[in-house]
Formats: sequence, structure tokens, C-alpha cells
Amino acid sequence: MDNLIELKTILNDSEEFSESYKDILDFYTENAFNNLLAKDVKELYSNIINKYDSVLTTFQREALKSIFEKFNFIYLNVDPNRLKPFEHDSTEDSELLLYRTTESGLINIIINPEDYIAFSFIPYKTDTEKKRNFYFIKNDGDFQNLAFHFFSF
Repeated sequence: MDNLIELKTILNDSEEFSESYKDILDFYTENAFNNLLAKDVKELYSNIINKYDSVLTTFQREALKSIFEKFNFIYLNVDPNRLKPFEHDSTEDSELLLYRTTESGLINIIINPEDYIAFSFIPYKTDTEKKRNFYFIKNDGDFQNLAFHFFSF
């Protein structure tokens, strides 16, 4: 992680290269698990925490940490190939979104600043065999099940 931060700092501070590398570094920071610079789950977690540092609540940080602990469990103990690329964003309401689009539909983990976490799977209208899936979990809830659901569709 220190090497990534050092590299980003050097490139961002460079008068010649800062603009050229900014888009590349932002792309690699934002596209989770499809990222040569984020070699493991812990680095990716740190990148997300750093990117949304000013908007995340303590609850969101703790929830994200719990989710990424289960992502790391999958990575180390189940199969690293189960971790499929996903994206992340913060909404105007300060919700943190982890989301994936698949051939079947859209998968979301929503971490709300007001102390709730939601999972949703919204199938495309063309896929009539898949059903909507939506549920809430508490901060002490089943994050392992949430992580497996996130990568199972």
C-alpha cells in the first residue's frame, strides 16, 4: 500500500506527468478487482476509504471494513476468481454504493450513513427467470452471506 501511495504522490506532484497519469490512476483506483495497482483486497479497501474520506460516517467505515473482511475471506480461502469486478460511488445522500452489472442484472450493496446496509439484485426485464432480491442487514449481520450474494449473480 505504501508503494501505491508513494507512486501516486510522485506522479500527481510531477508538473510534466500529473495530468497524463491522473486519469489512469483514478481508473485503477475506481475499478475494483479489475485493477493492477490494487493487488489485494486490503489495498482496494484503503483506496475506497481514502477516496470517500470526507463523506463516510463511522458507521459506513465499520460496515465497509466488515464487508471487505468477508471479501478477503473469499479471496484467501474460497477462490480469488469469485471476486468479480465491481464499481463504487457515493450518492448525493452520502450513501456508499458497491455495484456490479452482470448479464442478468444490477447488484448493489448500499451502505447508508443512517446505520443500515442493503443488498439488492435487480434483474433485467429480458431475464424472466431471475427474481428481484432485496434485504437489509444490521451492522452485526451476516456479512459473509452478503459478500457471497454480491459475487454470486
